[in-house]
Amino acid sequence: MTKTLADLTPEQRANCVGMWCEYPNIYGRLGIIYALDDEHDPWILRFDVRTEILGYDAKNIIPRFDLPRAWAPNGTPPAGEWEDGHVVVSYDDPDPWILKDAVSIEGLSEGGMSYYDAPPNGIEVKLDKFGEGEGKARRWIGEWEEA
Repeated sequence: MTKTLADLTPEQRANCVGMWCEYPNIYGRLGIIYALDDEHDPWILRFDVRTEILGYDAKNIIPRFDLPRAWAPNGTPPAGEWEDGHVVVSYDDPDPWILKDAVSIEGLSEGGMSYYDAPPNGIEVKLDKFGEGEGKARRWIGEWEEA
């Protein structure tokens, strides 16, 4: 049987703040346990049509102990460190009906190729006259928390 917040002690519930959770919705979306009220019922950060914080009954919230935290119970980021990466950007010649200027970004720290319609935020790229270049990117690397 899956444990809900109602199955936990107030102290255990408080430790769940910042964790991903299942909450009642028809789309199967996850939320984040944002805070607890005075009765130890949760406020959930939902990502729906708009981002909002709503109160729920603890018996309807299932903490996802199998996922990494969004933040620690005290509001600080989870333990980890920044990793600097190197990216190669190449402007493809896409189908003009699909994308105007497609960008292929290869993250050398991860390998693999990702496709974007523009360089994502956090990636600094210097392009040559042919629209290709190299740049830097950063990503947060953290350890999964054992539940």
